[in-house]
Amino acid sequence: MTFKLTEESHTRLRVKLWGYQQCDIISAALQVIDTVYIISPENRKRSTVQLPTQKRIYCILRSPHVDKDSREHFEVRQHCRFVEISYNMEEYPTLVESIMKLDLTPGVSSVVLIDPK
Repeated sequence: MTFKLTEESHTRLRVKLWGYQQCDIISAALQVIDTVYIISPENRKRSTVQLPTQKRIYCILRSPHVDKDSREHFEVRQHCRFVEISYNMEEYPTLVESIMKLDLTPGVSSVVLIDPK
């Protein structure tokens, strides 16, 4: 299978960011947008899309031997955000390389999706 970059089909890049602190996700998204602005300062389409928060709720017995009805509930929230970037073919190598080398805050994970359909 061969993979060719063409002007018509490959003009969009998505960076998916997720983590447990919303303020870290926002600062990481701004860091990605600033990096893109340094590479191509002319007016390009850069946008962020907030995805729904995933919640996992755990129920734990407080005292399993005496009172079986006494329970505690804990939840873990995972925040996600997409950063969409439009680019020219001339900017492609430097753009992807700089985003891959970007040092994000601890606790933020990222995936780079090239030309999602």
